[in-house]
Amino acid sequence: AALFRGLLPSLVGIVPYVGIDFAVYDTLRPHMPRNERGEPTVVGKLCAGGFAGACGQTVAYPLDTVRRVLQVQDVKVKHSGVRYGGMLEALVGIGRRDGIVRGLYAGLTVNIVKVIPSVAISFVCF
Repeated sequence: AALFRGLLPSLVGIVPYVGIDFAVYDTLRPHMPRNERGEPTVVGKLCAGGFAGACGQTVAYPLDTVRRVLQVQDVKVKHSGVRYGGMLEALVGIGRRDGIVRGLYAGLTVNIVKVIPSVAISFVCF
């Protein structure tokens, strides 16, 4: 049951994440360096894809944080005493208790290090 507590934030977070990924990539596409056939170079695709992934992840990351908190709260509630009833309650509660940057964006840097190469390679193959 705890696994499904994070389902709603995951589903809600996918829309802005993927939307921003493609929007940023498509915005950067006309500015990519081109090869002799006029196609974007692999390096251009890698850079644009990595940047797009970082942008999408930055916007959607608070929902990822909420998902993780909801999924592990049954284990952690014994230690912290904080239990959230749902996605919005967790989003507001974490923001109030820990702050937006230190609470909702905790761990973003490490996650971006993972996301940049992953999305960059995906856009090269796309």
